[in-house]
Amino acid sequence: MSTDDRNEGHRHDDETVVIGAGLEHLEESVRAQLRREAETVRPHDRLDAILAEAHGSDVSAPEADAGPTEGRHRWLLPVAAAALVAAAAVGVWGANRPSQAPIPAATQPTSASESPTSGTQSTVTESASSSPTSSVDVGPGPVATQTETVPVYYVGPRRDGSSSLVLFREFGTAQVAAPGDASAKASAALERAISSSPAGAGYRPLWQGVEVKKVAVTDAEIDVALSTGAKGLNASDGRIAVEQLVWTAQAAVGKGNLPVRFSLSDGGTTLAGGETSDHTYTRPSDDMAVWAILSPIWIDSPSRGESLPAGKVTVTGVASTNEANVQWSVMQGGKPVASGHTTAEVAAPQRGKYTFTTTALPAGDYTVKVFETSMKDGSVSAAATMPFTLK
Repeated sequence: MSTDDRNEGHRHDDETVVIGAGLEHLEESVRAQLRREAETVRPHDRLDAILAEAHGSDVSAPEADAGPTEGRHRWLLPVAAAALVAAAAVGVWGANRPSQAPIPAATQPTSASESPTSGTQSTVTESASSSPTSSVDVGPGPVATQTETVPVYYVGPRRDGSSSLVLFREFGTAQVAAPGDASAKASAALERAISSSPAGAGYRPLWQGVEVKKVAVTDAEIDVALSTGAKGLNASDGRIAVEQLVWTAQAAVGKGNLPVRFSLSDGGTTLAGGETSDHTYTRPSDDMAVWAILSPIWIDSPSRGESLPAGKVTVTGVASTNEANVQWSVMQGGKPVASGHTTAEVAAPQRGKYTFTTTALPAGDYTVKVFETSMKDGSVSAAATMPFTLK
């Protein structure tokens, strides 16, 4: 089925248009007038008069011989009549010619930030429209900002009570100092990532007391200057802490393969745990390596604390689960009020989109929980939750 608005398959042939059709009566009238005018012309010697006019003289004798209907520029009448016929013909042709839509200019590809529903097959579609080289210094003082939506990665347990920490992606608003600039957007996203966790979330803030000092994005890498390194983290938590900033910076810039280099303003070289600033970092490309870093369940919509009309709620996100199975439950006051299951586009270790719609729900505060259960004992092996409100 074609979705082309032009609907070329059902286009009728244009009818043949005869140029000048309908002008026969006008043409005969003009011809008759020209014949009458021609009969009144009396030839005489005009050479002297023409030469005199060319030299600026005023020769009127020959013009005096002309009858009362013959003026000095009588010869202009036939020309004017001919012009009238031509103009009328062109006007009729223009009014009746087939219409033709303008040819559209070549469409240039546009770029966008990380999509809320992206992530199919372990990839995340990320791009940013910005100058290839830019930098943003974060410092005190009033700065004109603009609110933008940014992707942010947070650290949390794979499931409740688990010691295995993974990354959860959420979309939130941030004040961007230079709207449209990749460095400014990355800086805003990183500041949000290292600050305290969103209200009601069970994420772990691993960068307490650390500030983002400067972010510079070039064609070669993303340079992130931090005030100091994270304190008191073991090797495992240190690795996931650095991954949090790498994935956030790359997502904000829209380039998942652009290396990230860190530096510390206090002169140190230890970023977090055993991770150091003497080399660049980037995302892994292997599916199993990605699965070990990212939560198997993301919830993209509704967003945290979003207010929606009472009724059915559509939930979307990304999953990497066994046989693509996804289960869900909607809770109010800690009690389930709706539940069900669906499947993602692909199974683990790849990542694919999922979507489902709840039954109609009345106004109130709710939390949706999307989870995976173990095929061994039925216990929850991975989960994500998101609070929302219906009005």
